Amino acid sequence: MSQSWKGCSWQLRLVSSLAIGGAIASSTVDCVFAQSVIIPDHTLGKESSRVLQNQLGGSTEVLTGGAIRGNNLFHSFLELNVKEGRSAFFLSPNSNIQNIVVRVTGSNLSKIEGNLGIFQMSNGTSAFSNANLFLINPNGIIFGPKGTVSLDGGSFVASTASSIKFTDGTLFSASAPKTAPLLTVSVPLGLQFGPTPGDIIVQGGLAVQPGKTLALVGGNVTLNDGRLRAGSDSQGNQIGLGGQIGLGGILGAGTVGLNLDSNSLPLSFPNGVQLADVSFSNGSEAVVNGEGGGSIQVQGRRVTLTDRSSLVAQTLGNINGRGISIQAEQLIIKDGSQVTSSTLRAGFGGNLTVTASDSVEVSGTDANDSPSGLFARTSGTGMAGNLTINTGKLIVQDGAIISTNAQMGSQGQGGTLNVTASDFVKVSGTSSISGQPTSLSTQTRGSGDAGSLAINTGQLTVQDGAQVTVESLGTGTAGNLAVNARSIRLDNNAELSANTQSAKVVPNREQATININSRDLIIRRGSNIITNATGENVIGGNINIDTDVLAAVEKSTISANSTDARGGRVIINTQGLFISPDSTITAKGANPQLNGIVQINRLDTDPSRGLVTLPVEVIDATRLVDQNFCAATAGTGSSFTITGRGGLPPSPDSPLSSDIVWEDWELTTVPQNHRPTTARNFKPIISKRATPEPIVEATGWVVNEKGEIELIANPPTVTPLGSTLNPPSCHT
Repeated sequence: MSQSWKGCSWQLRLVSSLAIGGAIASSTVDCVFAQSVIIPDHTLGKESSRVLQNQLGGSTEVLTGGAIRGNNLFHSFLELNVKEGRSAFFLSPNSNIQNIVVRVTGSNLSKIEGNLGIFQMSNGTSAFSNANLFLINPNGIIFGPKGTVSLDGGSFVASTASSIKFTDGTLFSASAPKTAPLLTVSVPLGLQFGPTPGDIIVQGGLAVQPGKTLALVGGNVTLNDGRLRAGSDSQGNQIGLGGQIGLGGILGAGTVGLNLDSNSLPLSFPNGVQLADVSFSNGSEAVVNGEGGGSIQVQGRRVTLTDRSSLVAQTLGNINGRGISIQAEQLIIKDGSQVTSSTLRAGFGGNLTVTASDSVEVSGTDANDSPSGLFARTSGTGMAGNLTINTGKLIVQDGAIISTNAQMGSQGQGGTLNVTASDFVKVSGTSSISGQPTSLSTQTRGSGDAGSLAINTGQLTVQDGAQVTVESLGTGTAGNLAVNARSIRLDNNAELSANTQSAKVVPNREQATININSRDLIIRRGSNIITNATGENVIGGNINIDTDVLAAVEKSTISANSTDARGGRVIINTQGLFISPDSTITAKGANPQLNGIVQINRLDTDPSRGLVTLPVEVIDATRLVDQNFCAATAGTGSSFTITGRGGLPPSPDSPLSSDIVWEDWELTTVPQNHRPTTARNFKPIISKRATPEPIVEATGWVVNEKGEIELIANPPTVTPLGSTLNPPSCHT
C-alpha cells in the first residue's frame, strides 16, 4: 500500500524482523511528518538511513539502515529533529556495534525536544547496548526543555563540527556529503571544525551512564536551566562510577581531539585556535558523581556561571575522583554559582584547576546568602583535592569565597590553595545580606589538617572587611600562609590571618605561620596581620615579613598572640618602618613569661654607596681668605654672605658649578639718573635696535640704604674704622 502526501511518498508494510511482541506496522518516510522531522539524505546509497514511524507505542521513530563498517554504524540525514513528547531511537543491529556516527547535511539546525537514544534487539527482544552515539550538525544543535538522551552504556558526543576524523585519517563529513563517503572501520579520533561552527544550546537534561563521557563541542555552548550528568540518574541518585563531562567552544577551523574512555581529559584543543564562549545560567549544572567522582572539563574564551549554576565533581565512595579543569580567557562566577570538587568517603576528592589567561572574577551571593565560589572539600576520610588558579587578574568580592576545607566531622586532610596572578589579586567587601567577609582560605573543622595557602602576584589588595586566612576550627592543625607580591595593601578592616586552636604538634612543621615577601607593605584603617592561637597549650604562629617599606597606620596591628600559651614570633626585615602611635606590633602570651618575640631588623642603605672621592691634597683653608678683608664690628655690625645654587668651588683653582653661566647681552641705554642696578634684581632689557653704551667693568661695591649690595665702576674711598692711616687687624 502506498500513498502520496504533499509531494512525499511513504509505504506501509509489516516488518517482522523488528517484532516486539509480534509483527508491527511501520512507515519508511522521505518527507516531513507532523510528529518529528527526520529526513534521510540518501548519500549512503543503498545503505541509506531509514525511518520507521510510530513504533513502540506509537510515539517513537525507529532509525534503521545505515552503513556498517566493522564496529561502526554510519547514518546520514538531511534533517534530524525530535518533537516534544516523542522519541527517536537508533537501532543497533548487534552487540558488535561500538559507535553509531550520525551526520546532518542540510542547512538547518537540529532540535531535540523529545528523547534521542539507542536500543538493540536480540532474539526478538530489546537488549542492552554499549554503543557510543556521535551527532554532528555544523548549523547548530538545540536540546529543548524536555530534550533528553537515553543510552544504555555508551558515551554521547554532540558537536557542530563539520566532520568526524578517524584514527586512519579519514573523515565522515557533514559539510561535503556529495563526495562519495570513504567510510572507515577505525575509531573516532577527533572533531574537525570549519570556520563558522554553529552553537549548542541545552535547556533540558542529558545523562550518560557510569564511567562514560558526555561531550558538547561547538561554537558557543549555552546551558539555560540545562542539566548534564555522568554517573547519576536524572534525579542525581548514585548509580555507580562517575563519568566525565567535556564542554568546549571553538570559533575557528581546527580539530578537537576526543578521548572518551580514559583517565585523561576528554577534549584536547589545538594551540592558537580561537575559542568561543561557554555559559551556565538559570540554575544550570554539570555533575559527575558516583563511587569515583570522575571529571569535568570546560574550555572556552569566556566561561560564565550565573544564577546559582554549578559544576560539581563528587566522590561518593573509595575510588579517587579526578576533579575539574576550567580553561578560558575569562572565568566569571556570580549570583551564588559554584564550582566544587569534593569527597564524601575515603576516595580522593580530585583537584580543581582554573587557568584563565586574562581574569577570574568570583562575586556575590544568591538570595539565600549562599556564596559564589570555587571549592575543594572533604566530608569523609578521604583527602580533599588541591585548588589551583593561574590567571592575570583575580577578583573576589561581595561575599564570594575561594576555599579548600575539611568540613565538620571529617577526618580527611584539606587541600592546598595556590594562586598565581601576574597582574593583581583583589579581595574586597562583604555579603550585602549577612555581612560575611569575602575570603581566600584554607580551613579544617574536623580532625584532619588544613592545607596551606600561597599567593604569588604583582599586587595584593585586601580591603573593606575581606580576609585571606588559614585556620583550624577543629582538632587538626592549620596550614601556613605565604604571600609573595611586589606590593601589598590592606585597607579598611582587611585581614591576613592564621588562626589555630589545635594543640597537635607536628615535628619539623609550624602551623598558622604567615610569611610575607614584598617591596612595600601598607596596612591602613584598622587592618591586621594576625596569627592567633586559642586553647590550652596551643602555641601561637609566627609572622615573618621581608619588605623594603612597611607602614602600619590608623589603628592597624601586627600580632602573633596566644590566649593560653606561648606567643609566637614577629620578625620584620625592612629598610623603612613607619608605625602610627595608635598601631601596634605584639607577640603576647598567656602571661608575661610566655610572651613571644618581636624582632625588627633595619636593613639600612650601605653608607659607602654614593660617596664622592675627595682630592688627596689637603687645602689650607687660611690661604683661601684675604687677610685684609673683614667686617666691621662697631655699631650694628655688618656681614658678608655668598648665595647661589652653584655653591662654592672646592678650591680657588677649581671651576665653578656648571649652573653658573656667562652670557653676553645687548643692553638698552640706561638713563643717567637711573639708580645702579642691584645684583639680586638685575634683569637685562634686550634690544637689538638701540646703540649700546660701552660696558664698564665693576671694580667695587657699596651697600645702599635698603641693605642691598650694588656693584659700581668707581668705588668711593673707604676710611677704615678707628684710623685714617692703617687698616684694622682682622686676624682675630
